[in-house]
Amino acid sequence: MKKTIKTISMVFAGLALTMGLTLTSCKKEVVGPTGAQGEQGVQGVKGDKGDTGATGATGATGATGATGATGATGATGANGTNGTNGTNGTNGVANISTIKFTCSNANWTEFQDPDDGNWSWEYTHTTNSISQNVLEKGAVMVFTGSDADGWIAMPYSVAGVQTAYVVKSGKLMVYVQLADGTQFANPGGVDFKAVIIPPALVKPGVKMTDYAQVKAAYRLVD
Repeated sequence: MKKTIKTISMVFAGLALTMGLTLTSCKKEVVGPTGAQGEQGVQGVKGDKGDTGATGATGATGATGATGATGATGATGANGTNGTNGTNGTNGVANISTIKFTCSNANWTEFQDPDDGNWSWEYTHTTNSISQNVLEKGAVMVFTGSDADGWIAMPYSVAGVQTAYVVKSGKLMVYVQLADGTQFANPGGVDFKAVIIPPALVKPGVKMTDYAQVKAAYRLVD
């Protein structure tokens, strides 16, 4: 009996302890004030280096820069060697026409002027060298004679016989007449030379009635 009572007492004691603990745990916990901040902890060990990131996209092309200043002029190069001399050209009278012709008995035509009645013998020589431009601004000189005896400028008169000429575009007319205008025999073979100079080549100061001067000034070749 005593053992039973003792056991019951222990049971009650355990219950009482359990209920006390239960009441204690159900009691509201009171939170105290926040404590002061603790000191900063020691810095941790540096971590390993991360992998290289992917290459970024190419940026847009920048604006073209301003043109730089012009550089200084380079030094002048050395002179080249002189070329060889060309061969001498033949004597010439470029664009100057020299016409020689002979009037024989058959070439002359007898003519009487209807105005004054004078007689003459005439011959007309045609040539493309006498243009209107030559007539207006150039020069045409006619001579009679020969290369051996020399050339005399026309008009020319000797022993009452007059030799003269008339120039027209494309034509050169020579004629022979007596000073008194009377009729006379065919003059026969007579040599003539005409020098035709275009406007661009006319030289001032040349005595055009002197064949020697004309020949020298224009380098004529007989």
